[in-house]
Amino acid sequence: MRKMSQEYQYLQTLSERKLLKKNDQNSLNHLQRGHQGEQAFDALQQALTQNKLPCVDDLYLKTNTACVQIDKLLTVDGVAYVVDVKNYSGKYTYFENEWRKNEIPLQENIFEQLHNAMRAVRRIFWAEKVDLEIRGVLAFIDPHATIDIKDNVNDIVLNAQDIAGWLLQLATQVQPKDYAYNNNWRQALKKHTLAGFSCPRKLPLAHLNHLKHGICCRNCGDNHLIETSYYMQCPQCQHREPKETAYVRTICDCGVLFHDHDLTMGMLCQFFGETVNRRYLKEMLARHFEIKKHLGRSSCYFNKGLLFIYWFEEKLSYFQMLERKTDWVRH
Repeated sequence: MRKMSQEYQYLQTLSERKLLKKNDQNSLNHLQRGHQGEQAFDALQQALTQNKLPCVDDLYLKTNTACVQIDKLLTVDGVAYVVDVKNYSGKYTYFENEWRKNEIPLQENIFEQLHNAMRAVRRIFWAEKVDLEIRGVLAFIDPHATIDIKDNVNDIVLNAQDIAGWLLQLATQVQPKDYAYNNNWRQALKKHTLAGFSCPRKLPLAHLNHLKHGICCRNCGDNHLIETSYYMQCPQCQHREPKETAYVRTICDCGVLFHDHDLTMGMLCQFFGETVNRRYLKEMLARHFEIKKHLGRSSCYFNKGLLFIYWFEEKLSYFQMLERKTDWVRH
């Protein structure tokens, strides 16, 4: 599963609890569009090649003091392709070492992020004695983007219309050795892989009072849900969610927003609001979250700062079972 960055998780969750400032909303739109582009590339690759291409997605690498993020790295027949997916629209031209969008010069060089990533991979492979050629790929996934490269460049630049053909061509070049389970390039990258970039944004606890409180409907966002013994029901759209899932999901939302704090009953009771079922909240903490300090009423729990879908990825079957039980109650 390709995960949203922690900053994306933070801004998305914050947008569901308050009106974002213009700069924050622009940042959220940018992160959302980038993530959608990467997912679209993943889906196309899966549909066309059915996992035939050895690859690693969403890599966070550290070399010396530098940290880089790589959308995708594919290895085929002695070549490691570092892929940077761009979900841009408009007319882009590269001429005389300068990018222009709709004839307006851009401040940034779109190649630079790709080249930083390539340098990081090259350093790691050199240190770990991995003998693979490194090639860069800029993939513009939006079909409404037109790309005109007038200079000679060493990187592969793909329009949306070119991506499928390129992937299919790569699939025909895969060698049996590319499928080896313990590929040395995977081991080399693993040694230098980070869990991800920590979110640079922090929300002071004092802002708890300025957020929309309670469990929000996962379908429409309303926070005036009706609580029963088995599920939470939204009076606006009639959507039902298992009570246990709703509580755990909302605890995770609080953790995302206050990712630099441990989880405490006091913080969570404020986040859930006046109507919180304290007994049930305490039960959910004990059942699903790891305690950090036993301090009676001041006990605290470890906070991963992740959305529910990522925090409980390994317990997915359990929560799916709760969904089925809720359907049985409904019928």
